[in-house]
Amino acid sequence: MRVHAILTAAGSGSRYNRHTLHKNNVPKQFLKLNGKAVLLYSLITLQKSKLIDEIIVTSDSKYFGLIHALAVKNHISKLSALVEGGKTRFISVRNAFKQIIADKNDLIIIHDAVRPALNNKMINEIINEAIKYGEVIYGIRVSDTIKLVNKNIIKVTLNRDNLRAIQTPQVFRYKTLVNSYNRSLKKNDHTDESSIVESAGYRVRILEGSPKNIKITTPDDFKLLKQILK
Repeated sequence: MRVHAILTAAGSGSRYNRHTLHKNNVPKQFLKLNGKAVLLYSLITLQKSKLIDEIIVTSDSKYFGLIHALAVKNHISKLSALVEGGKTRFISVRNAFKQIIADKNDLIIIHDAVRPALNNKMINEIINEAIKYGEVIYGIRVSDTIKLVNKNIIKVTLNRDNLRAIQTPQVFRYKTLVNSYNRSLKKNDHTDESSIVESAGYRVRILEGSPKNIKITTPDDFKLLKQILK
């Protein structure tokens, strides 16, 4: 069994750039965080993991040269391919998945490049869980009260004990993703791979994630990660 990593770095960062002083509109995954490009944190962690066999990165092709240079400089020898991203995350990850040559029981680990707090403990935990149970993702408990609304009118207050905010990395068996993508050919509105797998009828196990595993969406997230990763 081999483990293939897909690192998603194709986002334009439009939401982040609307709230930042960075005027060059560089996507957040390429900004310097404590002197290091954001996506480099995850690349190095995946490279150092003894469980990861190869890394595929999705990105806008105009950043291929930058990613390649970062990989060479930082000895990311497991980087096997750079894949052109699409208009949505669904398309970007599917494009990368199509490049993977794998056995049916190989594992695919998918991670957002803008979650730079990935660590080896997370990788070991989720892959070992996936070996036992198959499809596994991370999520953290929701602390706020969540209400379902329609046209600014509350319809129902949801039981937060049953709610989780979903994170990456996420791990799936290769054969599961093949079958799930085949059943989702006419859809591209999934926001993560677990929703694709769920819609195909598979059971997905959830592990307790970490509040430090922040996805950079706003400049405040960036500032907080500067403290976490210093």
